[in-house]
Formats: sequence, structure tokens, C-alpha cells
Amino acid sequence: MKRALVFLLILCITLCVNAIPAKRKGYTMIRLTDGREVLATLVGDEYLHYMQAEDGQQYIYNPVLGGFEALDLANLKRTAAATRSQINQVRRHRRLATAKILQENRSQIKKALLILVQFPDKQFLPEHTSLLYENICNTPNFQHELGFNGSVKDYFKAQSNGLFDLTFDVKGPINLSHPNAYYGANNKAGEDIRPEEMVKEACRAVDAQVNFADYDWKHDGEVDAVYILYAGQGENTTYKTDPQTIWPHQSELSSTNDVLTLDGVTIRPYACSAELIGAHQIDGIGTICHEFSHLLGLPDMYDTANQENYGMCTWDIMDQGAYNGNTFVPAGYTSYERMFCGWMTPHKLTKDTLVQNVKPLSEGGESYILYNDGHLNEYYLLENRAKTKWDAYLDGEGLLILHVDYDAQAWSDNEVNTDNSHQRCTIFHADGSDRYLTSLRMFHSAEVAGDPYPYKGNNCLTSTSQPAANLFHANAQGSMLMDKNLTNIQRHTNGTVSFQLSVGTRTADDTAAPLPDGVLFHETFNQCHGTGGNSGGFRGRVATQRSQYLPDVQGWIVPSGAAYGGDRCARFGSTQYRVGVVSSPSFMAVGTDTLIFVAAPFGNDGNSVDVYINEKLLDSFTLQTDTWTTISAPFEGKGATVIKFVPDRRLFLDDVKVVGPRSTTSGIQSFPAIHPSPYTHRIYNLYGQYVGDDLSRLPQGIYVINGRQILK
Repeated sequence: MKRALVFLLILCITLCVNAIPAKRKGYTMIRLTDGREVLATLVGDEYLHYMQAEDGQQYIYNPVLGGFEALDLANLKRTAAATRSQINQVRRHRRLATAKILQENRSQIKKALLILVQFPDKQFLPEHTSLLYENICNTPNFQHELGFNGSVKDYFKAQSNGLFDLTFDVKGPINLSHPNAYYGANNKAGEDIRPEEMVKEACRAVDAQVNFADYDWKHDGEVDAVYILYAGQGENTTYKTDPQTIWPHQSELSSTNDVLTLDGVTIRPYACSAELIGAHQIDGIGTICHEFSHLLGLPDMYDTANQENYGMCTWDIMDQGAYNGNTFVPAGYTSYERMFCGWMTPHKLTKDTLVQNVKPLSEGGESYILYNDGHLNEYYLLENRAKTKWDAYLDGEGLLILHVDYDAQAWSDNEVNTDNSHQRCTIFHADGSDRYLTSLRMFHSAEVAGDPYPYKGNNCLTSTSQPAANLFHANAQGSMLMDKNLTNIQRHTNGTVSFQLSVGTRTADDTAAPLPDGVLFHETFNQCHGTGGNSGGFRGRVATQRSQYLPDVQGWIVPSGAAYGGDRCARFGSTQYRVGVVSSPSFMAVGTDTLIFVAAPFGNDGNSVDVYINEKLLDSFTLQTDTWTTISAPFEGKGATVIKFVPDRRLFLDDVKVVGPRSTTSGIQSFPAIHPSPYTHRIYNLYGQYVGDDLSRLPQGIYVINGRQILK
């Protein structure tokens, strides 16, 4: 029941739609070719898209039969992979060349061509004129009642801190010779069959009005910036009702072996998107800026393999962030993208440093980089994100920590975040969660908001925090941890952030006593100096101050933020956030280990607690009311491990310990802990039996003194 309550509590929080590349709106009804109707949602991008039903079955539209039919997803993925590979071979060298020219010539004034096109069966709405698009693209500080809050020029100038000044030559609208479906109809793999013909036809139509050589940025005989904006909606929003429209995308004419040459230059790369995002709603600048960013060489940061990996979510215009502010206020570039384009040089941190007054990226703030000294293509990027300017519609604020593991092939193949266990440009989640609602195909807006640091009680990223500062490649000392610890992360009232960097295996809890041999993790909560618990009270006005919650080990995660100090113990949960869920910092399990902890319910709040090891239920334990209960439970573990406690409601917790296989503890037990008085020297074994008053005379083992386990 408690797990259902936790789920419902989270579900009540606003959801954020997974909108890039397909604009997902949860489930909708589709009609199959056999007449049945099923609930399904759109998944995919221009190379691979389909409707996926609640049961996981995938469907593709059959234009002949006028309905959806089951598809062979494995075969479709192979076809899409082949198409991606073909196009990426062409893109690879151009992307590197474009990035190089941006980086070598940081301050640039560039021209691009935007051609408006319409079809015999689909024209622009009368109010969506060429003049309007001139303003959308080029007018500084463009404001409009349709929803615009800045132009494309404004966006790129802001991301580059004024270095990249982009102006579009807007031409059209051009009347194309064929209906929409001629260009946008899908083949058996679901790909649009003739979008390149739309591009060539549009370019030829405006040839007399422009000099295509003006758009050759590198002066290498190839045009770098042609954008087609077509009337109506794109397939990313109409697949259920009209799958024969064109999917917004960036591609290459040369992928069809039909290169176009005008004014002595070759037209290869292009990008395109739609006029509308709804039946009558104009699309903002998010899609234009996303697709144009591909022309600058940037890859997608969403999971292009449709495996529901987190990627960069709404934090990045190359992921869901293109839809922020209903596409009118897309997320700003991350520090990685600014660095890629040569618009930002992050400060390299190599020694113990106190970093203060870090302004948000959206306000011209700096970024910082921590390298894995054993593999320099792996690094962390630290950036302050705040809900201002182009980041106004982010879900959260604070220090965002990106984990980048650059691989040239993954970037070239546009598969940055497709590996479930090895996303190559994603973030550390301060709240410890990147939970995806598979049944709804959505991310929680509230969980996205918990990504930046600090998050409630979590203000550090260290070797022992949760999440831990882990690596994909060993560092110079052979460790799979960064060993560059970020602590005391703070977000201040003026919007700036600060943090402390400590280099080496040292962490903020160096002053804690070294762990005895065989002890893998130990949290005493001895620094908590409130009331209740060890002073005898488990109900009423006890353990009420958050400032008195001072754990020994940094990295405890309390999703509700309701953590209070008792008398050398902690209380989790409150009247408002009654479920006191709490997760331990990460530690290294070594085999058949044993978890030992002392717990008690608050008052009559329910007397059971579920314990999870790395999100897998270990067991449910019954606690006695108004007294401590000591729990001892073996578990199999190896590598980085986190313990999560899920009580019925509010929970007192004390003396959490994990001992390795050398410990004498075995079996799963629960029994009252003995607390005769705060000053007693009476010693008990783990079965609650009195064994004496002098620890030195007892054999090696684990004993209970004043309600605390002591390992001898």
C-alpha cells in the first residue's frame, strides 16, 4: 500500500511531456486496419517512427488500407540504422569542418537562407506572411501576440554571448508543384520518400533572387545554411491523423546521390520544419533553432534509438528543450554545446578550490570542467541554470553537472545517448532519479526539477555520495571514481551558485573515524543534536528541527526534504510529507554482506519499513512502537550499492551499518533494541541477550550498547 501511495503522490505532480523528437501527448486512440481501436503514442524521429500501444506492440500506418498495422520493429530498426549510417558518412566531415570554422573564428556575422514553401493542397495561413517570418528570424527582441518572445537571431546571439550574429534571407512563399503527400508520404520503413525534391524545387525557384555563394561559410564550394519552412504541420505532430506530411529534419541532398549546384556552389546540407505545431497554432522558434543547430554540427542529445534513455531532457534544445515555452522559449545551449561551437571555454579545475558567485548561463555565467585524468575525453561540466531569459521554462534551477564521455563514432553516428548503460552526454541527478513513466511515456516534471544541485539535503557529488562521482574509464590512479569531490553546493538568493572542490580521494567527511576492518558503510547520526529517539521519545514535539539533522556521511537522499535531527538519530517524513523515504550514500558492496540498522515508527504512523538494495526489495520489516527495533539482514551485493528505506509514514533511523562477509552476523532478524538509559554500560548481543558490562572481555562480534551496534 505504501508503494502505491508514494506513486500516487508523485503522479499528482505536474508531468513533463517527452516532446523531442516526436511531440508526445500521452496515449491517443488509433484505428487498426482490422477495424479495432487501441490506445497508442507516437515514438521516434525522421528515420524511425511508429505508434506504440500500451502493451508494447508497435504499429505503422498503411496508406493503402487507411489504418495502422503491426510492424516488424527489428527489421525497421535495421533499415533506419542503414539510412542513418549512409547520411552520417556524408555529415561526418562537414560537421567537423563547420565546428572548426566556428571555433577558429569566434566572432562571426553569417547569412543563412530560409525559403517558405507551400503546396497545392496546403498553403500558409493568411496572417503567416513573409514579413512575419522576416521578424521571427531577424528582428532583435521580437515580441508578438502569437507568443514570440525573441527571434532566431536573438537566440543564437544569446547562446554565443554575442559572438554569432546570424541573419536570414527570407524568400517565398514558393508554390511547389506537387501536393504535400508527394514529398511526405512514407515508405515501408516509415521514412518520408521525397523531401529532397521539395528542397531542390525550392532552391531552384529562388535562384534568381539570391546568390547561393553567400551561404558558403567555409569558402569550400559547399553551401552551409539552407532552411526550408513548409506550410501546415509536420508529421511529428500529425502522424496519427495525417502521416503523409513531412517530418522536420536535417539531412543531406547527397544522401540521394542527386546533388544540386547553383551559383557555382553545391547544396548538400539542409534543414526543414513546419509552419504549425497544431491545427492553427504557429510553431515557435524551438524547432528552427534545433534543426539549424544540426547545421552547426551539433548532434541530437535525445535517445535516437527510442529506448527511453534520459539524455538531456528539457535542459537542452537538442533534446526536449526545443519544446520549452511551447516552442517559443527553447532551452539555451548547455556548456557542452557552447564549448563545441567555440563560444565558451570552461574553467579547468585541478586543485582544491572554492568557487563562488557563479552566474547562470542565461545571464552570461561561466562554466567549469573536471577532467578524468586517465581519459581526457571523459569529463564533468558544471553550469548554473536558472529560470531566466531563454531558460525561463526550465523545470528547475541550480548547479547542473553534465557527464560527458566523448566518442567520435557515437557523435558522428548521432547516437550519443542510445546506450542504456553508457549515455555519453547526460547529467547527474541530484535527486537520484531519472524515473520514466513507461505506461505514460513521460518524464516527471517534478523529478526533472530535482536534477540540479543542491536538492534538499543533497549538496555534494563525491566518491561516496548518491549519486556517486563515477566514471566509465579508470582515472590515473586506476579508480572508477573521479576522486574530485564537489561539496557544499549552494544556490543563493541572488541566483548565483557556489561550491567547494576537493581533489583526491579525500571527502568532506575526512574527520570521521576510519571504518573498522570488515565494515563497508557506517552512519551513526551522532552529530544530530535534537530531541527524541535516544532520549526516549518517539511521538509529539520531538525531532522538529531540520538544522539539527547532521549525518556523518554526505550523500543521503531525502526526496521530500523532510529530514530532522533527533537525539543522536534522525527522523524522516513530516505532517506534510508523511512518507519518510530516505536513501543512503553509495558504498561498495563486496559479496554476502549484512545490513544492520536501528529504526522506530513516529507515534502511531505505521510499524513497517520496506528496504531496497539498488531499487530491488530486500524485505519488509516490522518495527515496535515507542521503542527501537534492531534489524539485521544479509544481502548479496557487488559494486556501488544504495540502500533505500520506505516506511509506512514517518520514520526514526539510527546507526545504519553494512558489514562484509568477514562479519559474524548472519540471518534475517528483527527484535527490540535495548535502551535501558543513556548512561548504561550494559552490553547485549544481536539477540537482545545481556552478555556483560566490559566489552574488552567479550569475543569478537557485533554488540548493542545504548542501542548502538559496536563491532569488536
